[in-house]
Amino acid sequence: MALAVASGFVIFQWNVFGFQLVVLMSFLHFGFGDASFLAELRQNLGKKARSPSHHFLYALTSGAVPVLLPLTSEQTSTALKEIQPEIINWAGSSGTTIRNLLLILVGLALIYLTLARQWRDALDLASLLLLALIAPPLVAFAVYFGCWHAARHTARLTSLLPTSNKWAQSGKSLRAYVAAIIPGIPALIGACALALVFALKWNQDLSKTYLWILLVIVWALTVPHMLATARFDRKFLAQLNN
Repeated sequence: MALAVASGFVIFQWNVFGFQLVVLMSFLHFGFGDASFLAELRQNLGKKARSPSHHFLYALTSGAVPVLLPLTSEQTSTALKEIQPEIINWAGSSGTTIRNLLLILVGLALIYLTLARQWRDALDLASLLLLALIAPPLVAFAVYFGCWHAARHTARLTSLLPTSNKWAQSGKSLRAYVAAIIPGIPALIGACALALVFALKWNQDLSKTYLWILLVIVWALTVPHMLATARFDRKFLAQLNN
């Protein structure tokens, strides 16, 4: 809890710096989480594990694409202005450079995956790239987070939560999945309520500040989650390649 409070303070106090940290942690969390999901899937199917360099390349690109491509799009400025004007120029003058370098890296990764006949991972990354380039930035991220990362992350939780694991062992996968979602609902409701309290206490215009306050609270609560997940993913990938 102390870490979450400290994280929230940093983001509130230094909007741009805090947002930059959130962006960095998010794409690393998403990328290595998805890489671990695919590695665990291969393990469960009895297939040979990928090399550490393969996991790293896939994690770096698959995490950066749904986060950095939308954020470096010119269409995103309007949305960021409505949320918090100070973070519009979060990348300074490097936005275009970041975008171009990422596109080059993704292109090289796709060539590598294709030559290595890693069709599933190549299709995975290509799908993320097309989504980020074709769909409006916020829609692209929402689709990725809700239908991609969150779905995979929740699926992995079914093996860690006792109730979910029990349903999974009995072959009731839907109940196992729902049981993994339920524990997070109180935190979401609490975050929404807390954001409302802060906005009212500070006499802020809800239509202009509520979303920003809510995002800061959610990001702050996510920091401990990201660190715990990072330790879990690192341990799993290390064991996988021993």
